[in-house]
Amino acid sequence: MARGKKSKAKRKGENPLTESNSDGDMEETEVAAEADGAIDSSGQTEAEDENVGDAGTSKVDTHGELLKELDQAVSKAGESHDRYLRAVAEQENFRKRTLREKEELRKYGPAGFIEDLLSVLDSFNIGLEAARSRPEAASVVEGFEMVRAQFKTAMEQHGVTEIDPDGEVFDPNSHEAVSQQPSDLFEEGKILAVTRLGYRLHDRLLRAATVVVSSGMPCEKEKVEPEGKDVVDPT
Repeated sequence: MARGKKSKAKRKGENPLTESNSDGDMEETEVAAEADGAIDSSGQTEAEDENVGDAGTSKVDTHGELLKELDQAVSKAGESHDRYLRAVAEQENFRKRTLREKEELRKYGPAGFIEDLLSVLDSFNIGLEAARSRPEAASVVEGFEMVRAQFKTAMEQHGVTEIDPDGEVFDPNSHEAVSQQPSDLFEEGKILAVTRLGYRLHDRLLRAATVVVSSGMPCEKEKVEPEGKDVVDPT
């Protein structure tokens, strides 16, 4: 019984030492773990700082790239807008030019046909003047004059007007002088006679009127006294 108690006493005596050693080992283990944790935490913090720095640099680079892309987009948009404005201007100019050409075609398109008719009308007028010189053709002249009046009215409806400048001042823009003659009645530059009527289509000259222009008063011949004769004084 006494031996058993000693054994128990020994076991009881060993346990405090063992427990003390175990507690020391545990404390050392905890310190080491804390040190390792501090090291790991420090390393993780440095890594996080590096990641934050890289992220900041990446954000700056991305922002710069976005600004560059924005500038390029604005530039392209400006170029596209300029091309659009030019296209609109060209379209508007084309529309105006087309309308102008259409209007000119409407107004002056028949010019060639009318010029051909003028030759026929000239022959008609010559025949009418010849008939007027024959008293027996009075009825024919009357009919011809009615036809000529109808012809003139029809031409005026299409913008054709006669140029009959008899007695007017010569205008080189619408008259063509075929000769000049002195005149006691008309001053210099006035038209004495119209040899062929002129015609105008709207505001465009189709044919100038051919005319005879006055050169003014005729010059009087100077009277010269015969040589070798003395002038006798009547007194």
